[in-house]
Amino acid sequence: MIRLIYLELLCLCLFSACTSNDDDNLRTNPETGASSSSSSSSATSASTLDIQFYTGSLSETETLPADPTLEAYNDYIELDEDYAAGWANAIYIAYSEGSAEITGLEAGDADFTVEQTGAHVTITAQKKAHYILSGSASDGSFTIDGAEKKAWVTLNGLTLSSTDGAVINKVSDKRLYLELADGTANTLSDGTASDHKATVFSAGKLAVSGKGTLTVTANYKNCIHSSDYIRIRPYTRMMLYANANNGIKANDSIVVEGGILNIQVSSTAGKGLSSDGYVKIRGGRTTVITSGGGTWDSADNSTSACAGIKADIDYEQSGGTVCLKSTGQGGKGLSTDGAAYIYNGTMRIATTGSKYTYGSGRSSDYTSSPKGIKADGNLLISGGDIAVSSSQHEGIESKGTITVSGGYVYVNASDDAMNSAGNFTISGGYLMGYSTGNDGLDANGNFYIQGGTLLAIGQSSPEVALDANTEDGCQLYVTDGNLVAIGGLENGANLSQSCYQVSSFSRGVSYALYNGSALALAFTVPSGNMGSPMVVSTSSTPTLSSGVTTSGTPFWTGYGYPSASGGNTVTLSSYSGGNGGMGGGNFNPGGGPGRR
Repeated sequence: MIRLIYLELLCLCLFSACTSNDDDNLRTNPETGASSSSSSSSATSASTLDIQFYTGSLSETETLPADPTLEAYNDYIELDEDYAAGWANAIYIAYSEGSAEITGLEAGDADFTVEQTGAHVTITAQKKAHYILSGSASDGSFTIDGAEKKAWVTLNGLTLSSTDGAVINKVSDKRLYLELADGTANTLSDGTASDHKATVFSAGKLAVSGKGTLTVTANYKNCIHSSDYIRIRPYTRMMLYANANNGIKANDSIVVEGGILNIQVSSTAGKGLSSDGYVKIRGGRTTVITSGGGTWDSADNSTSACAGIKADIDYEQSGGTVCLKSTGQGGKGLSTDGAAYIYNGTMRIATTGSKYTYGSGRSSDYTSSPKGIKADGNLLISGGDIAVSSSQHEGIESKGTITVSGGYVYVNASDDAMNSAGNFTISGGYLMGYSTGNDGLDANGNFYIQGGTLLAIGQSSPEVALDANTEDGCQLYVTDGNLVAIGGLENGANLSQSCYQVSSFSRGVSYALYNGSALALAFTVPSGNMGSPMVVSTSSTPTLSSGVTTSGTPFWTGYGYPSASGGNTVTLSSYSGGNGGMGGGNFNPGGGPGRR
């Protein structure tokens, strides 16, 4: 499929995918099944990105695991052997102002001990039980203590606040099933008078399910926290307000299977999803907006800033839609201490904050730079639909290698659009990188163009569109693919596929690149700063036409097979490579220990 790229539209409207409109504004990519968006009729500047919380609906299905030997099998309450009977013990707790009525317990049942002070209820259980919570109280809570038993907690129209700690608190480290009863609205808010980890806390594994809604406000620490892992199932709808720390925190991993998850983070250095292990997105729609600034973490001896998603091991996305926006100093969209693997799904990321610096006159170890995606390990993109904008720094950075073999990747940044500390390989997919102040795409190792369709825009020498680390003996290799590089190529490029240049081109003008007689790429040059020349390459002798008109729909409003007609054929001259570049020496890891 041919892609039509409007760079002006990219710079102005690329984030309309994450508005509050419903799913009718998402269209399915016929090649990958990923989702894209329809653009709003009026352009939105990159400084006022249109990422908003999602209030529409999702069409979801769920397939329960069939293999009981899998750990995930146990996260589904419906698969429990006692589910059909509603579990042997069903306990109802109806809250009212200053009190709670408890029913379902038989007198003298030694397996359950109840302690109650007003609307604060603690049940010490020696058996697993199903707890159904309803009603409303301005100062109340529910705590499950006792033997290492599972607990099933259904929120059945519950509005509960606590002035003195967590609202839902499971002390034992066996699994907690948190169910949002179908069609119900539930609201929880914690207090600040005692030390606790979250408004909703589980010492064991936590699985969230149900077709109800849940709103959680955290005033002391996290909204939802598990000392193990957290699984969020389809159909759930949650709105989390993290005023003191993180939206969702897991000591092991976070797996989002589906549902609608909106998280607002206003705390300093807070995270939307924070995992000491993995974060895996498999479905649903996750939106995180962070506004807090950076800080110095004396315990870790590093700077720390906000992030929409933070994984201490790896990040993996195989489906779903992820929308992340960070406006505070040093804020990042996605940050992982390990690798990032994007196989499918939709991702929209915007960062607008400035760099955070701790103290004065210190090295970069005491800074945290805003970035759309930051991976301390390798970054692999083999599918999906990704758009990133970073108005103050790099768009995408890997401290390992970057490999793009498929998908649609669009990056707009004031620094390098994409930066790899090691090798950078493109073998498939569609990739656009536009830097308004540095290299379009930058490798601090070798840069391999082996296929795909690539549009890179960088600035004038020593910056270029495609940069490799020639200072350390590395090179840019172009062997295959469709290529447009505005700003030229790194000095000493190895061009086994012939490249051609047009030294004179116009901003705001549409061009069409042909691979022989076939249209390879139609695009409009933006009106902002960029270097020269324009370099093009295809597997056969390319033709470039200017002033073309195009039919079909632009990328950001759907998918189609665009055609190009009219305009004048631009004269191309032979190009051997070399327009400057700093040999990849512009790599800035963004602060050593200040990486959080």
